Amino acid sequence: MERSDILHYAKINGQTELIGEGVNALTISNTIDEKQKRYIHDKAPRTTVSGYKVEVSVDAELIKSDKFLEHCKKIGYEQITGEDAQTEIFHVFTAEKESDNETTFKAIKQPMTILVENPGSGDADNGLGMSIKLKANGALEKGKFDTASKQFTKG
Repeated sequence: MERSDILHYAKINGQTELIGEGVNALTISNTIDEKQKRYIHDKAPRTTVSGYKVEVSVDAELIKSDKFLEHCKKIGYEQITGEDAQTEIFHVFTAEKESDNETTFKAIKQPMTILVENPGSGDADNGLGMSIKLKANGALEKGKFDTASKQFTKG
């Protein structure tokens, strides 16, 4: 599997847009909430996973034609908060087809909050760099995503 086998889309102003043009790195991190319990007869504790805190880090150079980056720039510069700084992110696994349809793949939908740490900075010789974090804002849903229609179907 290669990096390009996982596509990422974001819901921007009611439209689903591909994330990619201008994005140099996109990293998904899961911080695991775990619980440990040890009873008197146990030699070692028992560990269970109780949840995940998901964060996506995006490093990009601002490309005006990329609607996701333009949206993030606006959030950062205008310091937008609340529901206006929220979106849905779709992680689409193009190496895993979900039907005979050539454009439908296994996917995950995750509601997220957009945090723009750096809405655009850089030196005179390079384009504007951006640092964006997306943090989970609810439970993920498994399903399938049609890259032609940009529609997610749960299940």
